[in-house]
Amino acid sequence: MSEDHSFFLHAIVKGGIMRFYLNTRDGFGKESPWPYEDLRAAAFMRVAYSFFRSQGQRIDVCHGQWYQGSLNNAQYIANLIAGMSRAKAAQNTWSGRQFTKLGFPGVMEDLIVSKFDLEDQFISAPFFLDLNKAKQYRDYFL
Repeated sequence: MSEDHSFFLHAIVKGGIMRFYLNTRDGFGKESPWPYEDLRAAAFMRVAYSFFRSQGQRIDVCHGQWYQGSLNNAQYIANLIAGMSRAKAAQNTWSGRQFTKLGFPGVMEDLIVSKFDLEDQFISAPFFLDLNKAKQYRDYFL
């Protein structure tokens, strides 16, 4: 492990949108038989979601933001190459499966934003508790 490698589990809720920032392994973005297992990131996500809800926080969206080198970014791109739609590709990432387990299965194709250029790869994919609420967040995600 490199000396400057950082590990973190972080959750934020603001304006009905929940984001998780998770980095729990050395070798960022490498496939592993147990992604994120060493710090129990899936359990952290469940506990954080339950805690925020118990504190009266409204959560309509779990927002996936996947950067170049991350496992989710690599999985999303591999899913697209395998012929999946953008929504299915997002749902079939590690985070997408966790968001679905939390009760956020709804993904709208037109709200998935992908940036691929020489300097960066970035994917933004909002997962909705109720797709009927997607309209109220459209301007935020686009």
